[in-house]
Amino acid sequence: MTNIYYGRILLTYLRHHHLENVWQEFINHPPEHQLLEEVITFIIQWLHPEKNVSCSHIDMDLDNIAQQVMKRLKVENPKHPIFSASREQFSRWKYNNIYKNQWNNSEGRQIINILFNILLYKPTFEAVVHSLKSDLFRQHLLMKNFLSYSLYYIRISLFIFQSVARRLGIYCDLVSFLISDFPASEILNLLQANQRQSIGY
Repeated sequence: MTNIYYGRILLTYLRHHHLENVWQEFINHPPEHQLLEEVITFIIQWLHPEKNVSCSHIDMDLDNIAQQVMKRLKVENPKHPIFSASREQFSRWKYNNIYKNQWNNSEGRQIINILFNILLYKPTFEAVVHSLKSDLFRQHLLMKNFLSYSLYYIRISLFIFQSVARRLGIYCDLVSFLISDFPASEILNLLQANQRQSIGY
């Protein structure tokens, strides 16, 4: 048991040391490439150092949520201009931060309303979560006890919203909030404190 305990501590230390380097590399990227889905992956990986978090699965999950928004929008307003956007345009939104809405107020509001309904209406939200490919992503979103993870849950939820909205040409100003008002060192400090509490050192 002692060897298992110290092995777990060593594994956690090594993974966290690696993730600190990953985080520094992330914040050195140009702002347009500091995508919040990478932060989702980072946070979940930090909290589960013993497992491998699949970035590609989380990326596909976010794409899937965006597609569900598109399907509902097609029913509500099949003439919405988003259906005339090119693949290249969707690709630019997916892989780069955007700094202005691509639609007028009415067109943007239609997208936002559907996204809110999917992510905030419990039956719809739970159906979406159960369809996710990433097991850890799903577990975090279905947590029943948020006492120790509430900060991370709230931030992950915000990051999901921004990441999906960006894929649909909607600008959400969370990147400056993350980088400026909530610096990288603070995220690491909060995660480290939580991890020490959970493994008892």
